[in-house]
Amino acid sequence: MHGLRHIPLGDLSPALLAAVRAPSSAWSLVPDLHVRLRAVITALPETAIAELPRGAAEDLARFVTRPEAHGPGRPGAR
Repeated sequence: MHGLRHIPLGDLSPALLAAVRAPSSAWSLVPDLHVRLRAVITALPETAIAELPRGAAEDLARFVTRPEAHGPGRPGAR
């Protein structure tokens, strides 16, 4: 995840948007990755977010405010 900070966001936007648009049930399988990606997104400068396609900022906001994912067998798992 740390390497993402050094790649131009425009190059990553298709993959990033696909990830944040994935359903919560998918993220429940990789809860640690969900937490790490949320941290990276919240650290992005506003200027980087402004360069993303229309609607992307809202998708990122929904992702970071989504309740934390819990994997199977973990506390909070359903």
